[in-house]
Amino acid sequence: MTYRVLQIGNPTSPLNFGIGTAAQSEEIDICWFSHIKCDLPGVHHYSMPGWIANNFLLRAIFEPFFLAQVIRIENPDLVQVHYAFKGLATIPIVRRHPLIVTTMGSDLAPSVGYKFPYRYWINLMLRRGDVVITRSNFMKKRLLEIGVPDDKIMVNSWGIDLDHFKRLPDQSDLKRKWGVPEDAFIFLDPRSTNPIYNKDIIMRAFSRVARKIEQKIHLLVAGVFSTSEQIEDLHNLVAELDIADQVTFVGSVDYQQMPELYSLAECTISIPSSDGMPQTIFEAWGCGSFLIVGDLPQYDEFIEDGLTGKRVPIRDVEATAQAMLWVLGHEEFRKRAIPLGQERAAHFADRRAQKASMRDLVRALLSLPEEVA
Repeated sequence: MTYRVLQIGNPTSPLNFGIGTAAQSEEIDICWFSHIKCDLPGVHHYSMPGWIANNFLLRAIFEPFFLAQVIRIENPDLVQVHYAFKGLATIPIVRRHPLIVTTMGSDLAPSVGYKFPYRYWINLMLRRGDVVITRSNFMKKRLLEIGVPDDKIMVNSWGIDLDHFKRLPDQSDLKRKWGVPEDAFIFLDPRSTNPIYNKDIIMRAFSRVARKIEQKIHLLVAGVFSTSEQIEDLHNLVAELDIADQVTFVGSVDYQQMPELYSLAECTISIPSSDGMPQTIFEAWGCGSFLIVGDLPQYDEFIEDGLTGKRVPIRDVEATAQAMLWVLGHEEFRKRAIPLGQERAAHFADRRAQKASMRDLVRALLSLPEEVA
């Protein structure tokens, strides 16, 4: 007998796709539904017509009908949804069991996703889910506050590929490839250009540091999920701060190339105003890049200030600049912190272990025995 598992969510994310296909085997067949059309190896994929998928209002109206049709066709033995808010599409989803609800972080944050009118649909999804997945103990506490029973919650960090995210040795070739000075200390901002990620604060802090020191420094700025307006605003800020020759915009970098940027960066900076549990932390650690992060409580279980990273108050230009100066002046400390970060990445975020945990959960919900590794 072959069991059918329906995944619902964005499959273009390597994280979603890796976790969603963790249980795929001769006994378990995976199919996927998302509003965008994708070519998914080894997975039958359903989507909506582009003229609907590309219009937010039409998508919100018609997605439940398309999804209900997919459910009728596939008659899945298990459903897993990625991101707890699905609007009206929640209705056909919560009628199927077993149901795994995989939360992302922003869907539980009151300042982002968990607010009116989305909160009603999120609560319905969480109540009807048989298992709710979250990525950290901090987010588990948030689920408990919302009212999700403890015995329904499973922590799974999703993990990173430790064989992929490792420090690459030839820095000279990488610097030539990405167009950064050979003798510069490299800072990296790998997050989205959404204002919540405070790239303006990083740039203003970098500008202060550049004016204070003679050492050559350079800032790499990624721009995944960016709009042209956001990119233009950042370019204008760089020009205003007169640091254009010390900043390189690398755009939306492919997953396969991210280890190159982390390996180039002696220091990775991530200071959003709100966050879930970003893979950025584990990816940077895996590649041997020191971290400056915001002082958010969700980082408490992973990052100790002055031991495995530097933590700064949110949207504080001067504190961020001082942290960058501290990093520049403590090379030996940074070198000692690198193996600690790599150990923590291996402990908390080995994707092989996280995928095995997800595979075992799916098999248990389908009443199948655990696979022998």
